[in-house]
Amino acid sequence: MARFSWLLALLPFAQAIEPSPSRPWESYIKSPSTRLVPPKRIHAITSDAEVTTAQDGSYILTLPADSQISLEFPYVGGLISLNTSNVTNITTPHFSLAFAESPSFVREISDDTGAVPTQDYDKALNVSLAPSQTSYKMPTERFRGGFKYLTIHAFAPVTLSNIICHLAYSPSQPDPSAYHGHFHTPDDDLLTRAWYAGVFTAQTNI
Repeated sequence: MARFSWLLALLPFAQAIEPSPSRPWESYIKSPSTRLVPPKRIHAITSDAEVTTAQDGSYILTLPADSQISLEFPYVGGLISLNTSNVTNITTPHFSLAFAESPSFVREISDDTGAVPTQDYDKALNVSLAPSQTSYKMPTERFRGGFKYLTIHAFAPVTLSNIICHLAYSPSQPDPSAYHGHFHTPDDDLLTRAWYAGVFTAQTNI
């Protein structure tokens, strides 16, 4: 964290710069504007799984057994919650959750699986539901660090909706994108991108 502190220290000084009316630097901010972050698109669908859209624009996933859907989020970290329906009365897990930072590792097990031969613990989070259960949230101890992709693999038929990541980094900020200052170099796009990427990296480690 210490190696990023200089980036955060720059933010108050950036307030001295007179912002332009168009606020062009806001397009470089990578943090979401809410702590409850929905997926932004469907990344992949396998087997006979189906996706429909609710009135509020959120996704409704209908998953038969042995199907899966991968969702793409902004870069986030935290706990997943969702609503459930059409839950089958079984004693084995209904579905699993797996996480990845890169599209190259999107699959039904998480991307750290097998990264260290002696620590093969990542795999996937299996979820079992009671027949009357209508919602689920990951337990706190299964907090997930940075990821962009969530893969839901169904072991039994289930319908899932209102899928949300409860953002965990920078817990004191109701709006993580509301920086206290700005940095913008109109004649050097790469420098501006690098600056905001560095600040975002520091922010996600708070």
